[in-house]
Amino acid sequence: MEQKLPHMVTVTSDERRAFVANAGSGTVSVVPIDTPPATAKLQAIAIGGTPMGLALTDDGKWLYASNRDGNQILRINPRTLRIDGRIAVAGEPSRLVLASGGRLLVASLIAGNAVVGIDTATSREIARLPVGRRPEAVLVDGERQRGFVAAQEDDKVVEFSLATWNVIREIPTGDHPDSMWLDPAPAASSAQAAEIDGDATSFFGADRLAKLKPADRAAWTRYLAASDRRRAVDQALLAAEVRAAGKPRMAPAPYRKEFHFAESMTPV
Repeated sequence: MEQKLPHMVTVTSDERRAFVANAGSGTVSVVPIDTPPATAKLQAIAIGGTPMGLALTDDGKWLYASNRDGNQILRINPRTLRIDGRIAVAGEPSRLVLASGGRLLVASLIAGNAVVGIDTATSREIARLPVGRRPEAVLVDGERQRGFVAAQEDDKVVEFSLATWNVIREIPTGDHPDSMWLDPAPAASSAQAAEIDGDATSFFGADRLAKLKPADRAAWTRYLAASDRRRAVDQALLAAEVRAAGKPRMAPAPYRKEFHFAESMTPV
């Protein structure tokens, strides 16, 4: 099944299938990569317009695909290969990436000169941040709650906060930056970690959870999942307050030197 201009690709966690956005055919191909090419049966999901970006949830339940010309992001059921919903997004959505355990969808808007955050539970836009001309490639660092987007016509990469949706810094690059890769910071040495809490293992990391008794591990897993959900709710509420105030982003409170000692104060 020949398709035109295959653009972006994502692979399922079990590495059995790949999904390919075909920018020239208005389709998303389903490629069984665990099957010999001679016998593989290819399928295509028609989404229309110009498919540009793909994002697959960690559990493989949903596939998000952007239709740039249609100003839409489509939610696809990878099991049935049917379109489950359409999210209208002005500005020509291009690349997609998921954050916060799949509860936040971040899209670059190649004609809107911005990145946008979408609550996947409600399919509603919760934040929009101007980042420069023709942004395309986008990635996130979930641990530090930050994202990066390449503004191609401004020759820069913009780092932004996923919590407050403000620009953290701009990084000049060469001409027309596009694809990016985030190399995680090296883990702290045992000696460095010991200075903090006497153990090099992250307190909430998978390694430590794996050492717990099954009941304790299940309880902590539920706690962490609930914490992630509440954080996403808090972030959505804060973003809604910012929008209601007519502001593009949060602003720090004005500095007031209130917590100090003065000569007029008397001993207690």
